[in-house]
Amino acid sequence: MNGKVFSIEIPRDGLHRRLGGGLPVGTITALTGKHGSGKSAIAQRILYGLLRNNYNVTYISTELTTKGLIDQMESLDYQVLEYLTSRHLLFIPVFPLIGKSIPRKDFLTRLMAARNLFDSDVCIVDTFSALVKDQLTPETAIDAMAFFKKIVAGNRAVVLTFESGELTKDVENALFSAVDILIEIEKSFGEGEIQRVMTITRYTNAQDYVGSVIGFRVEAKRGIIVDITTVA
Repeated sequence: MNGKVFSIEIPRDGLHRRLGGGLPVGTITALTGKHGSGKSAIAQRILYGLLRNNYNVTYISTELTTKGLIDQMESLDYQVLEYLTSRHLLFIPVFPLIGKSIPRKDFLTRLMAARNLFDSDVCIVDTFSALVKDQLTPETAIDAMAFFKKIVAGNRAVVLTFESGELTKDVENALFSAVDILIEIEKSFGEGEIQRVMTITRYTNAQDYVGSVIGFRVEAKRGIIVDITTVA
C-alpha cells in the first residue's frame, strides 16, 4: 500500500496517473458500460497493476475459466500465471463451473457468506450485475452495499463491474449512490476505428490528480493504451 492508495502503476502506460495513482484504500469502485465497452479490460488492467505492486487480489469472473483468464491476460501481455501459482491471485470462475442456465437467485447471499473471498487486499467482481441480478432489489442492493462497506473498512478495496441495462434504474441508483468511485465506460466508432472513453463521474478520497475523461484503446500484446490526446 502506497500511503492510502493501492498502487496500480506499471511502466508501460499512464493509467495510474489519470486515476490518482491507484485505488484509494477503503473504497468501492463501480465500472459500468455496455457489453464490449472495455470494462473487463480495465478491470484486468487494474488486476495486473495491483499484482505487479505486490498486493493480494481476489478476482471473481462470471465469464472466464482459469485457462480463459490466463489466455485473456496473456493476449494483453498481462502475465498472471506466476501470481496464481504463488497465491497472490485467488481466481474464482463462476459461470464456467455452474453453467449459464442455472438460476442465480441466491448468488448474492452466497457471495456475502463467503467472507474468506474478501481476505485479499482487493476483490474484483466481473461482472457483478450478471452474478446477482436475479436477487437484487433496491432493498437488497442497499444490504449488499452495506456489506461491501464493512469489507473495505478493514483497509481493503472492492471493484465491481456492471453491464448497462442489466439492472433496473431503481437498483442502479441504490448501488451507485453508495459507491465511492463511479467510472462510466463508452465505446463508439469514429475515423475508422473503435474509440473508448472512461468518464469519471465520482472519485472520492483521491490522493492525486484524477482525469475527468480518459480515452483509451485495447491492443493485443500491449494491453490498455491511454489516449493522451483526450481532453481531461
